[in-house]
Amino acid sequence: FYGAKVLHQRTMIPAQTRRIPVVTRNSLRPEAEGTVVDARFTPGSHPVKAVSAVRAQALLSVEGKGMAGVPGVSARVFTALAARQISVTMISQASSESSICLALPADQAEDAALALREAFRPELSRGEVEEVGLRPGVGLVAVVGLGMAHTRGVAARAMGACADAGVNILAIAQGSSELNITLALDEADLERGVRALHEGFGLHRIDPGVDDPDGLNLVLLGVGAIGQDLLRLLVQRKEHVRARFGLTPRVVALVDRSGYLLDPAGLSGEALGEALEAKRTRRPLSELRGGVQGSARAALQAALEYRLTRPILVDVSDADGADVLFEEALARGCDVVTANKKPLAGPRAAFEALRAAAGRAGRVLKAEATVGAGLPVVDTLEILLGTGDTVRAVQGCLSGTLGFVMSALEAGRPLSEAVAEAKAKGYTEPDPVADLSGADVARKAVILARWSGLAGPDDEPAVQLEGLVDASWAGLPWPELETRLKTLDAEFEARRGAAEAAGEVWRYVAHVAPGEIRVGPARVAKDSPAGRLAGTENLVVFHSDRYNTIPLVVTGPGAGVEVTAMGVLGDILRVAAERRR
Repeated sequence: FYGAKVLHQRTMIPAQTRRIPVVTRNSLRPEAEGTVVDARFTPGSHPVKAVSAVRAQALLSVEGKGMAGVPGVSARVFTALAARQISVTMISQASSESSICLALPADQAEDAALALREAFRPELSRGEVEEVGLRPGVGLVAVVGLGMAHTRGVAARAMGACADAGVNILAIAQGSSELNITLALDEADLERGVRALHEGFGLHRIDPGVDDPDGLNLVLLGVGAIGQDLLRLLVQRKEHVRARFGLTPRVVALVDRSGYLLDPAGLSGEALGEALEAKRTRRPLSELRGGVQGSARAALQAALEYRLTRPILVDVSDADGADVLFEEALARGCDVVTANKKPLAGPRAAFEALRAAAGRAGRVLKAEATVGAGLPVVDTLEILLGTGDTVRAVQGCLSGTLGFVMSALEAGRPLSEAVAEAKAKGYTEPDPVADLSGADVARKAVILARWSGLAGPDDEPAVQLEGLVDASWAGLPWPELETRLKTLDAEFEARRGAAEAAGEVWRYVAHVAPGEIRVGPARVAKDSPAGRLAGTENLVVFHSDRYNTIPLVVTGPGAGVEVTAMGVLGDILRVAAERRR
C-alpha cells in the first residue's frame, strides 16, 4: 500500500516470513511510542488497519464498444506500457469489457497516453476504440487490512465516509483477496478523503491493546445506589450475557461528580470492588488509585480516544445537562442507555435534537428505566408504534414511591411515617420532594407524551400538576422535611377517611392524551385496577386503535434500586442484541 517509504514491501518479506514485529518511530519525536506492525489478527475486530495515499497520479482510460469480447486487449495495453518502462499503480475494468481504467504516476501520463494511442491506432481509426482519455490531478487512497476479507460492509463504510465528506470517487479497484480497496479521487479532495476514511474506520482512536471482537464496552455515569446495583448485576450476569448474546460486558469508565476511573481493556474486578467500597464510604472516585479529576464529558472523550467495540454510554445519574453529552456520544458512535429523566423531559428542542442525533448516527437511545423502572413500558410503546398502531391515551400510576405511600395511607398510617419508610427502603429519589411534589411523575408523563406522539413538537401542552407537598420544599434536610410532613398527617388522614366512606382510595395518577398532560392525586374505586394496586406496584394503561375496547395494561413493581438497575440492564442487553446482528 501507499505511505511510509521505510516499509517497502520487499523489506517486509523476511519480517513477515519469520513473524518479526516491526516498529516504526518518528525521528522528530523520539519520545512517541510509534506504530507496531505485527501478525496479530482478530476476525471481525476493526477490519481496516490503515488508510494511506499517494499523490501526483493520473487516470488513463481506454474506452470503446468494439473492445467487448475481444481477447488480448488488456495484454496490448500492458505490453505497450511495459515497452516504455511505465508501471501502473491501479487497474479497474468494467464487466462490460468496454473500458479499462489505469492509474499511473502523473509524470509518465502523457508518455503512456501516446503509447496507447499508437498501440490502438487501427481501432481508433475504425471507431472500435473511441477514446484514450487522460485525467491529470488525481490521487489514490488505499484502505487495507487483513480483517477486511469476508467482512460485510467494509466497502459500504468506505463509500459512505467519502460521501459524507463530500468527496467524489473517480474509480475503484478491489482484489479478490479483499485485503485492499483503492479509490481514485481528485487530488484536491485527497486529504479530505483520507481524513474521512481514517475517522470512518476508527483509526483516529487508540488501539486498547486487547483482542475484543465480542466486547460490549460501557461508560457508566453515576455510582449511586442504582449504579452500584447495576455493577453487581453486570458481574453476576456476565456469563449469562456471554452465553446468550456472545458478548462480554465490560465497564471501561466509571464516572461520578468528582471524576472518573478509566481502563480501555475493562476495569478489573478489583478496581470495581474498590470503587464500590469507596462509594459506600462516600469517597470520590478521583481519590482512588488511577482516579482522574474531570467532568463526565472529559471521561467520555477519554474513553472514546480508544477504539472500543460496541460502546454504550449508560447514565444512571440525575445530572443536569446530560442531553448535550448524549448528543456527543451518539455522534461519536456510542449507543445511549439512560435512567436519567432530565434529558428527555427537559426542553422539547433538546429532546428532538437527541432523537435526530441518534437517527443520523445510526445509534439507539434506550430509556426504559425513565418511566417504569424495570417494567416494559417504553418497550411496549415502541412495539405498538413499530407495528402500525396509534396510541390515543396513556394513563396510570407511574411512581412506585407514591404507590407505596398511598398504600400506607390506605392502611391508616401517617404520611410522615410512610415517607420515612419509603426513604429507608430506597424507594424515593435522593430528594424525596422530587417524588412528593409530583415532579418525578410529571417528567415520566412528559416522556410518555413525547415518545407516544401524543404531544407533538409544536403542540406540547403544559403539565397540570398537583403534588402531595409544595415543590418549594425541595432541598430541605431530612429532619426538617420530616417535621413539615408531620404537619400534614391530620389532613391526609381526613382525606383517607372521606374516600373510604365512599368505597374509594387515593392513588397518584398521570393522564396523557392529545392536548393534555395531567398529574395528581385522585380518588378511584377500591375494586378498580388502580385501586387494587399495593405497595410499589405501577400500572400503565394504553388506549390505542388496536386496544380500543379493552386497553392494554402493564403492571408490576415500579420502585426500588434493584428493579431500576434490572431495567437499565435490560436496555443494555437490547442494544447488545441489536449490535450482535
